[in-house]
Amino acid sequence: MFQSTFVRAARPALSLALVAALALVAAPRGAAAAAPTYSLDIAPIVQSHCQECHRPGEAVPMTFMSYDEVRPWAKSIRKVVEAREMPPWGADPAVGHWKNDRRMSEDEVRTISRWAAAGAPQGDSADLPEPMEWTEGWKIGEPDMIFEMTADEVLGDELVDEYRYVTIKTGLTEDRWIQAAESRPGNSDVVHHIIVFVASFGENRPRGEEALSSGLGGYAPGLPPVILPEGEGLYLPANSSLVLQMHYNKEPGVTATDRSSVGIKFATAPVQKRLRTVPVGNMRFVIPPGAPDHKVVANETIHENITVRGIMPHMHLRGKDMQVTARFPDGSSKRLLSVPKYDFNWQLSYVFDQPLQVPAGTQFFATAHFDNSADNPDNPDPTAEVRWGLPTYAEMMFAFMSYTIDDEALNGIDPSIKAETIGGGE
Repeated sequence: MFQSTFVRAARPALSLALVAALALVAAPRGAAAAAPTYSLDIAPIVQSHCQECHRPGEAVPMTFMSYDEVRPWAKSIRKVVEAREMPPWGADPAVGHWKNDRRMSEDEVRTISRWAAAGAPQGDSADLPEPMEWTEGWKIGEPDMIFEMTADEVLGDELVDEYRYVTIKTGLTEDRWIQAAESRPGNSDVVHHIIVFVASFGENRPRGEEALSSGLGGYAPGLPPVILPEGEGLYLPANSSLVLQMHYNKEPGVTATDRSSVGIKFATAPVQKRLRTVPVGNMRFVIPPGAPDHKVVANETIHENITVRGIMPHMHLRGKDMQVTARFPDGSSKRLLSVPKYDFNWQLSYVFDQPLQVPAGTQFFATAHFDNSADNPDNPDPTAEVRWGLPTYAEMMFAFMSYTIDDEALNGIDPSIKAETIGGGE
């Protein structure tokens, strides 16, 4: 009774103060207080962070090239952006700085949230930015040579998940240096990823036995083509072949075909550094049934002074997280990469903003955890004991380190060759 009497008596004075305060809060403060619009605020963000994948010709099913295409997805976009699920980027921002960082800023995330909450208004079309000029077809530009499968890979209706290896002869009669390489799936509905190896005949090997060396990149959702700076190159020896590791994944009961290809551009300036890759991996692990947080470690020691350019972690559906650390000869260590929430659907490579110089004798350590429990919604079978293997229902554990050797100096070549198709096609 005392409380209600006090409130009634004080109400006139409190009401005046409250009205004044609310007026200040609700008063527009220029453009910042107004709801964001697609034309002025959202379109630039979509161009910068989304259209790389959400455009015609890419593997993502929906395109975000206009307001009419983006508007139906406003609530979903807000959800995945706030959860930092999109744009796809797994690296912990507290560890390392990355040249290809896709993350949105906090301000961009807030802008999208406010826009979706306000009903996703379109705004004035006069505020739209100029459309982005996206490259149609090959992202590396017109290739100097295109290596295509000589025949279709036929995927029967019973096939669900399978790895295949397809060999394409290069037909090259001299050693060449590659500046850029891009893999393109013939049927993106069934190709999960492509890894391109270079196979050459070694002098000390029996005739017909090929040696797989570091390759020419590949294709996977979220993985850009290989485009190297001037002075660096990938080595493609004479009489070599490309071996395409094809990972096919599709629904059962449907027949499909695929004829994928690889395009390359030759170096146009002398190559001084050869880009190489070393896998830091473990192929001898066993993950117990139901294990929610099984630890697997791997290490690799380097014996030359090198400069590390980037890291690409790779696991399968049970992959949970991965950390990569360098331990230097003086006993100090540095954490290079942390991916706290690994996602098999996005095979991402992390390129250092400033390449890391590493002395000979350094050890690279990779530590990964796997979730083989029933709580993992992507787990094919939580009752299975899981080992290393190619199929998706098995597992892998690699941190691929791309690097150059510091004291290596090469004499490059300046190829001049017309575009042509090797293997198949019209």
